[in-house]
Amino acid sequence: MSSIVGLEAVERRLEGLKTSITREMGVILEEQAQATQRDIVNMLPHHTGRAIEAMSSPDAIKIKRDKAGNCIEATVGLLSSENRRKAFHLLFL
Repeated sequence: MSSIVGLEAVERRLEGLKTSITREMGVILEEQAQATQRDIVNMLPHHTGRAIEAMSSPDAIKIKRDKAGNCIEATVGLLSSENRRKAFHLLFL
């Protein structure tokens, strides 16, 4: 037991704030990953379109979520072997 009156209420509020911030940051992180993917696609050379196809596919974004379903990590790139094969020529640019 705490000797500070109201400490439990403050701790509950802070825990709720933590949950709220985690949720909001997850939404922002996911939106930024999608924006990064769009920017990459827009900057790619348009010779054959294979690199654009590879980077604009859903496989080009990997979202890691916590138990509550909040986005905690986002990776954008040629993540699958199929996409790496499609856009192998980007390694030489």
